[in-house]
Amino acid sequence: MCRPSSTLQRWAPVRTDVKQFLSAGLSLLRGVTGDDAYEKYVAHYERTQPEHPMLGAAEFFQAQLEQKWNCVSGCC
Repeated sequence: MCRPSSTLQRWAPVRTDVKQFLSAGLSLLRGVTGDDAYEKYVAHYERTQPEHPMLGAAEFFQAQLEQKWNCVSGCC
């Protein structure tokens, strides 16, 4: 008969793999949907223009919406 701790130890590598897989999937999903756009903006801005003020999250997403919907007619 197996002790519970040995069973948990046996499955530990599988749990780690599953966690890594789910984390990678979530990261991919956030990238595809644009949910991580602000984090990418902050990282890029800190690297390239640290001396200038950065947009806040609300301002950033408002600017994104305006950019997306200002030219819906297809002229741009």
